[in-house]
Amino acid sequence: QAMWSQSGAQCTQGRDCSCYKCVVDGDLGIVGSDPFGDCQGQMLYNSESPCPENALSPYCMPGDYQCEGYNETITQEGWFYDLGDLNQTDPFVRKKQLEWIRWFVDKYDIDLLRLDTAAFMTFDFLSELQEAAKVPIIGEVTTTNLTYHARFQKDSEANNRRTLAGVLNFPLYYSALAGFCGKWFPYSTFNLTFLGQRMEEQLAAPYRSVDALGNFIDNHDVDRVASVCNSDVSRIYNSLVWTMFAKGVPIIYYGIEELFTSVRASLWDKGYNTTTTTYKLLRNLNLIRQEHHVALADIKVLPTDSDSTLVFTRGWKVVVFLNNLEEGQRPVTYCVDFPKSHGCKWVDAISGEEASIDDGCYTAADTYPKVLVRKPHAGEHEE
Repeated sequence: QAMWSQSGAQCTQGRDCSCYKCVVDGDLGIVGSDPFGDCQGQMLYNSESPCPENALSPYCMPGDYQCEGYNETITQEGWFYDLGDLNQTDPFVRKKQLEWIRWFVDKYDIDLLRLDTAAFMTFDFLSELQEAAKVPIIGEVTTTNLTYHARFQKDSEANNRRTLAGVLNFPLYYSALAGFCGKWFPYSTFNLTFLGQRMEEQLAAPYRSVDALGNFIDNHDVDRVASVCNSDVSRIYNSLVWTMFAKGVPIIYYGIEELFTSVRASLWDKGYNTTTTTYKLLRNLNLIRQEHHVALADIKVLPTDSDSTLVFTRGWKVVVFLNNLEEGQRPVTYCVDFPKSHGCKWVDAISGEEASIDDGCYTAADTYPKVLVRKPHAGEHEE
């Protein structure tokens, strides 16, 4: 296997790869060390683990080279659980896989591909697969290591070789879900300041293009955001606006427009309703992205005075204001180094309401997300 302690891939074979354990009433590990479990106490670093102190991962994951016993050969060559693993080092197998991906793209007129478990294949093969596909491939790489994550776009600075066109943004997903909904993850639980730091760190990491990272807040392999946020609509909407406006490609999992709480539930029996509040929000956010040319715009995180808030700009006239407060808490004040208005007014593009700004502080009427855009006053033209 290429995962977990019995494989010898991410940590020494036979050891517990969990970096943290649950502490209840002062006893370590009463609930066990399952990183996916529900801890009724406090998650603390496990000094007996193979992980370094201050580990960003809850357990040894792909790319966690500091975990004792990490073995990239087993990670790439071993089977992923019990899923069949084709041997791409065999010339016949390699040739047929490359031929198949080209046939598949042509036959079904594919625009973009999502490649599952990309971390468990060699960089050489991934590079050949991307070249053969001739359409962008976004790979699934479940890691917190930004440098390792970036290698799946560009294997090294030396040869500047392209690996895949893009990568699913798991490093930020982990901190975003924890930051908005309170799910435990190292340093991230209800901590939007940490999410902002990770966003800035990603900009400085050696990616070929951060614009080609796939941002998401849930998918078919993880708990739905509506479930993790306990159906708190304000927190869900804040996480969706983050997904739509963070640097990269927004990916929305079907069913969020119905606020589904179960994974892989059917949508057809809901009638593909385009009148739900969440559907209308997503449509509006997409229009805002298009109107203000957000897709490739620069991003800058603006420091706030609270871990419960996150503010960032896209370009020079879009400012995104987010929080993780429970729905109903109001008003919400964001104090930041506000961009200059150049004589214009700031308007929330979602609601159409003019923003109230006093001495660099924006006071929102409620906990819902706000996307402020610069607009000229009536009868005036923007410079």
